[in-house]
Amino acid sequence: MRLLAIALLAQLVTLVAADWMRVYTTCVGISACDSDGTWYTAYGSYPIDANGGCRDPPNVPAMNTLCMDWGNMRGHFFFDGQPKRSDYLIARTTCFVTCDSHSSTWYTAYGSYWVDANEGCRNPPNVPAMNQLCMDWGNQRGHFFFDGQPKRCIRKTSDWADGLRAISRWDEVGCTW
Repeated sequence: MRLLAIALLAQLVTLVAADWMRVYTTCVGISACDSDGTWYTAYGSYPIDANGGCRDPPNVPAMNTLCMDWGNMRGHFFFDGQPKRSDYLIARTTCFVTCDSHSSTWYTAYGSYWVDANEGCRNPPNVPAMNQLCMDWGNQRGHFFFDGQPKRCIRKTSDWADGLRAISRWDEVGCTW
């Protein structure tokens, strides 16, 4: 079975408006897929490995990181001389009788990981070297620890609706609490 997926990823385009990519995904069965594509810039087009995860793409001049998260239909990239972003959280919250944010995503320079972003503290099993994540929804803030690092903090910076879910972004900030 061959699928043609054309991806103009909004997050990628907002970072550098002239850059975009077209992706071709070939699948054998349900779970064995391979994604290759072309990265387009104002200076030319370049073949690229668009499979999930992070890599150093050898064909795109000055690009040093490309990370694809197909499960959440997003990705990010860095070029030489651009600072890498701090860690951040995208919380996905559904509310019926109570609210639940267990299906959220933590982003680092090395990849994206599922986390439980509900109120309180926990040891997130999926984020490498993170040993505690504490969410304080009432004050729109949180803090976290990675092995060998001091306390780091996040604060809610934006939110929007996606159907029945509320989506919020929590960016890393200096700790003042």
